[in-house]
Formats: sequence, C-alpha cells, structure tokens
Amino acid sequence: MVVRRFSLGRFFIGGAALAWGLGALGLPSCAEDQALHGASKCGDGVRQPEEECDVLAGALVDPDGNPLKPKDTGCVQCKEAPGWRCRDNVCKEFCGDGKIVGDEECDPPNGDDCNTSCRLSVVKKDPCSLAGHWILRQTDFSVANIGTKGVQTSSNWFYWEVAQKGDEWEVVNSLFCGIVVTGNANVKLSDIGTRGLMHKNRQDQSNPRGGRKGVMRVQGDGCYMKSSRHYFIRGGKDDLLPASFAAEPDLETLGPLPVANDVYDPSKGGMLELADDPDGDGLLGVPFEVTGLINGTRSAVQRDWSAYESDATHAIAQFSAEFVARSDFKNQEKILHLQCGSGGTCPLLEAGSTPSLDRPGRVLFRYLGDKLDSPAVRALVVEFPGGGSDDDDFETCSRIRAALPHDPASK
Repeated sequence: MVVRRFSLGRFFIGGAALAWGLGALGLPSCAEDQALHGASKCGDGVRQPEEECDVLAGALVDPDGNPLKPKDTGCVQCKEAPGWRCRDNVCKEFCGDGKIVGDEECDPPNGDDCNTSCRLSVVKKDPCSLAGHWILRQTDFSVANIGTKGVQTSSNWFYWEVAQKGDEWEVVNSLFCGIVVTGNANVKLSDIGTRGLMHKNRQDQSNPRGGRKGVMRVQGDGCYMKSSRHYFIRGGKDDLLPASFAAEPDLETLGPLPVANDVYDPSKGGMLELADDPDGDGLLGVPFEVTGLINGTRSAVQRDWSAYESDATHAIAQFSAEFVARSDFKNQEKILHLQCGSGGTCPLLEAGSTPSLDRPGRVLFRYLGDKLDSPAVRALVVEFPGGGSDDDDFETCSRIRAALPHDPASK
C-alpha cells in the first residue's frame, strides 16, 4: 500500500524540544510518498517492531512559528536520526556522540566549556571556589539483598547556594530534590515524599545541628575540595540525628531507628514514638515506589550520612564549572509499612541493601552562576528556594533532576 509521509519538526514547551505531531490539526506538510508493507504505517504515531520510532505525521514549528526540518525531530523515516536516541517512542538528543542536534549547544562534553547536558558551561571567575549556585547529583552503589544480589545504583539530587571566604566555604541555602534507585529493583521516592522532604535535613545555616561546610583551595595546577559529613533522617524525627554533626559520629552509636511490630498492619504498633509522616499520607515513614522484580510501596525510615572529597581519581581542574568528587556514605533503614503490588512479591519488599565496598560513590557538581538572576540559575530555579511556595520548589527540583538525569551505570 502507499502511505503519505510528512516532514517532522519540534514543538517547544518551556525550552524543551518535544517530538509531537500536528497532523490532527490539519497542518500536514507533504514530503514524500513511500510504499510500506504489512500493517506498519510510518507516521501514524504507533511504533511497530520494525520501526525504531514513529511520531504523528505533521508539520512542527519552533516558538517563532517557523517550520522545523525533519532532522530536528530525532525520528526520520521511522529511524533514529544521527545524534538522537529514541526510547518508548520519544526521541531525545544523545549528549556525547559529537553531533550537535536539537537543543544541544555543544557536543561532546568536556567538563570545562561543555557540560554533561551538552550546554555551554558557565564561566567561573575564581580558579578554586564553590561560591555561587550549584546543582548536585550524588551517585552511590549498594548490593541488593535479594535475587542475584546485584548492584543497586542510587541518585540523590540537591540545590546549593554556597558562600566562600578564603579557602573555607559553607552552604547558605539548599533543597533536597529526590531519590531514584535502579538495579534488581527500581525504587523511586514518591512525589509526595519528595515534597515532604525538600526542606528537611537542610544542609545550610538554618540547620541547628550544623550546615554543610568545607574547604576548596588551589593544589598544584588543580583544586582540592573536601566537605564535612552531613546527616539525614527520612520518616523519623530529628531526635534520631546526632545533637551536633561536627563530631561526625558513626550511625551505630546513635539511638535505634523506629520499628513496626507488623509491617503489613500498622495498627499493631511497635517502637514508633520517633517515627514521622513528613509527606502527610497517613502512614509513618516516607513512601518509596518499587517496580521491577518486585512491586509495591514501602514506607520506611532511613538514616544516613554523606561526605565529599576530591582525590587522585576525582581530580578538579581550576575554573571548573562542572566536576566530580568522591562520595562517601553510610545508611540504615527500617520498613514501617508495606503495600503489596501484583505477583505475590510482597515479602521481597522487606529486603534491603548494603553499601558496596568496592564501588566508591561520586557526586557531580554543576555551577549555575554567582547570582540568583544569572541566566543558568533562572533557567532552573523558579523562586528563591524556601522563599516561595512548595509548588515552586518542587518545580525547581523537577528541573534539576531533568538537568542531571539518573545515571544507572554501576561503575
């Protein structure tokens, strides 16, 4: 049969390029006729097994109303266009292949002029300083206690505003922006959980137990950076934290975490006096959505600490607007309630994980600018964190996670 094919483009929403079609609105732009075989109809928006991608036929336009070329959609003749990767029928620019396409400003990333989102890096004024606004993605590795005991890779996201005097710096404003874990089981802190924790465990001066501090100074032809240890509690009261973070105690020296007598029936009680419900869902602990080999939701209380430092493996060049440091962390967890998914996998939800001993963690720092009204800051930060609404801060967190996507690599 013969199917009419159309040129494709992009529709921009909030600065992001989305593959979409306007053929249903009567705006087709005829490009070619092509004979296709079987039930496959390239351009109908339904990806068939033999197609790498398939978007609705139609003419797409940029914000100024100018038609875009097929190469900018990521999907041409139902194949991935050079420089793009298509998954689940959504095509996105592939940063790191040396091809500048779509919204990319540069490619490949080099850490100095081009960041890992293939955007031009902001120029820093000082060779070795953390002063200014930063976004962070902390990546750590654990070994799952189920199945093949495979590696679990976690991402934690943060926003920092940092002040520095001499070689010493401290965080003066901060946001926590969520957790994602992939591996044998995929775990995501729910949106209500993220909302409930955005302003808890603050790493800035407002934390009475101490904010995150450290040093950053010139060392040889590079920079040396080290942070203090910071403690976090999720789903529990602050009494479970050290009275002061400065002494950097081991988790085992702190009081025990809350426990439930029956994780399937919260009404049966337990040692829950120090448990908390920061997300307000009516269940003690914070909710983590689990998918993959096991399915369900586990409401848990977690306690951990993290600390960052540069080393020979994680060197920092001077004037770096993006760099990676080593991340050290330890964690504890108790499950307070389980909501089972399908497949009879509920008992497996109780299995946790332990930090990997042979895979050091890492934390990616990306500099946005020295002022709140700097262009790169305004592109991500909706309002002064903590100074606007929770909706504003949640949107800021969503943008931060999109700017630094979860990296599932286990090395």
